[in-house]
Amino acid sequence: MNSKLDTPVILARYYELLVSWYKKIFSFDIAEEITEGFHYTTFSSTGSKVLGIAIAEEMGVTPSSKTNNTLVPQFLVNDITPLFQKVESNGGKILFGPKGQGALYGGFLDIEGNQIWVTEDKNL
Repeated sequence: MNSKLDTPVILARYYELLVSWYKKIFSFDIAEEITEGFHYTTFSSTGSKVLGIAIAEEMGVTPSSKTNNTLVPQFLVNDITPLFQKVESNGGKILFGPKGQGALYGGFLDIEGNQIWVTEDKNL
């Protein structure tokens, strides 16, 4: 059997707000929106799917303390400093960084408390 990772999905308490926030912070394109049966948005960047967001309640999930998540999405960006400025000015919280020698990296919480890691790649 062959396999590869598809798109990480965040289960949102406030779906529309979180979709808008990620679109604004990362300048993602919306690749797909599903509204029949359940709500799901897939984001893309440079033509590739990068993240999905669905309504937690529709998936039978009640979000709890997200600080205990053991799976953390990590994104590559071409310039981490302005991204972190956008995160802070739009209600997110910087956890660490940007720091590092050569490639910068860091982490933040989105407006629902989901932890996201970011690594800078100037070649993107």
